[in-house]
Amino acid sequence: MSDLTPPSAAGPGLRPGKRHGGFELFFLLCLAGASRLASLAILPRTALSLDLLAWKAVGLALLDHLNPYQATPWLNHPPFWMAVLFLLAKLSSLHGIDFILAVRLLLIIGDLALLAATFLLLGTLQPGARHTRLIVVGYCLNPLLILLTVQHGNFDAICMVWVVLFIYFLIRHRRTSDASDWLCAAGCLGLAVFVKQFPLVLWPLLAPGARRLDWRARAIGLLLLIAPAGFSLTPLYVLAPDAIVTNVLQYRSLGNTFGVVGVLSLFGLDDVLPVYGRLFTAAILTGTIAAAVGLWRRDWRRDGDPVLFAAMMLLALFTLGPGYGSQYWFWVVPLILVCYANSGGGFRRMILLSMIVVTATNVFEYAVEPNLGRFFVELFPSAAGQSLGGYFHYPSRHLIWLRLPMTIASFGLILSGIKALICR
Repeated sequence: MSDLTPPSAAGPGLRPGKRHGGFELFFLLCLAGASRLASLAILPRTALSLDLLAWKAVGLALLDHLNPYQATPWLNHPPFWMAVLFLLAKLSSLHGIDFILAVRLLLIIGDLALLAATFLLLGTLQPGARHTRLIVVGYCLNPLLILLTVQHGNFDAICMVWVVLFIYFLIRHRRTSDASDWLCAAGCLGLAVFVKQFPLVLWPLLAPGARRLDWRARAIGLLLLIAPAGFSLTPLYVLAPDAIVTNVLQYRSLGNTFGVVGVLSLFGLDDVLPVYGRLFTAAILTGTIAAAVGLWRRDWRRDGDPVLFAAMMLLALFTLGPGYGSQYWFWVVPLILVCYANSGGGFRRMILLSMIVVTATNVFEYAVEPNLGRFFVELFPSAAGQSLGGYFHYPSRHLIWLRLPMTIASFGLILSGIKALICR
């Protein structure tokens, strides 16, 4: 970080130049959409993750006029996704549309929107540069992202659309000092938190811009950040306070098969995991406050630094903390692609190696693990496939060992990212 040095080569007060990448983006969207639709056609109907089955249970509860925060254990976030599931359940009930198919098609649209936002961010950081090959390999044809969208059925991609736009508007504000760009950034982060809570850890990135604005803009930005999630949860809390407190406000993802908690479990330290979880929550709170204070005093050196900070913060959130889920790689992969395009050789090699390990591990898991849909076992039923899925079932020590190379790769990526952030 530097003390309010000129933020970019574009210079303060200048708008980013227009990019003539419309055809390139259209090609990438078509390729990504075709790959996901092809996977949807190939995957057997029985390759359903636990999340897809959970969304169906929520949809049925909504059709029965039940509060899904009380009637099911599956909603742990503000009500954006509940509203989406209600709409899809109604469409399914009235028009006979297959509910699971409707969810998958909607998630593919969200996946493509994230691709477009990532393309926009890449073009903003490097106007005129072409990243077609990077996006084709790293996004359009990335089997990890395809499986997360089509087989897993999680909606993290929709949340990440707003996160990427949040960073895009932050970069615009660094270049223009226009208060409206900073307010748009705050609003995008607020909408991201409305979809899921995890992007709230990125609030320190608003600090450098807030320093340049008056108190009225800061107050409006704070309102834009907290209002979508806060106001939407208020009536739900009034109707079912215990369910909202337990399932949303006190929700902490669980799991001990990856990252620090996975290593602790391998050493037989499962008893310390609850204490570690509380300590990690306190560390996140302290760390974000410290980061905000530091960024208030000294701005980033480069426009790409907020992208790297966001990627490492989100990666650390599920690598160092408890509760890893395969779908969380959607938090990181789009930002990592942007970092790859804006980094030097050493960090690039670490990104490439880490993503190869992560992708290979996850493809194997989605092929055989029952909770994830086990596409290979469903495509080619056999006793050996069933046995393999049982051997690596969740949770088990075998799964921790399987994920250990991915844990090591994540540790290495975090350390390399911190080094790149400090040494830039």
